[in-house]
Amino acid sequence: MSLSFTIDGPAPSDLQRVRSKLHDLSELVTQLGEMQHQMTMEDYSSQVSPDGAGWVGGPNYHGLVESGAMQGGITLSAGGNTATITASDFKSPFHNFGTSRGIPPRPFIGIGARHEAKLKETAEQWLQSLLG
Repeated sequence: MSLSFTIDGPAPSDLQRVRSKLHDLSELVTQLGEMQHQMTMEDYSSQVSPDGAGWVGGPNYHGLVESGAMQGGITLSAGGNTATITASDFKSPFHNFGTSRGIPPRPFIGIGARHEAKLKETAEQWLQSLLG
């Protein structure tokens, strides 16, 4: 994912100050990672995909959320300029992508357009805080 921004109005000295702070994006990346992790957990609990579509029913559907084991394996690791959300339960790929044995995909890992809008808004606010 990439984000683009337009900054209107800062004086050249403000730009120098902002530029010096942009060398370390770890604070922003951690904040965005935490936001995406929270949205992923909420989507999983609500049984919707990153794009907001409801999950398809089918074989073994209810067991995917009832035990909490798969959701408990959704974790965030953030450091430096990288944030990664991982699903460690062995059933996660079958759930996310579906199978050739008739289990439909029920995606839960990813960034949907509605997530991207929230992440972009947060990043823009962070950039504005550098100017303030």
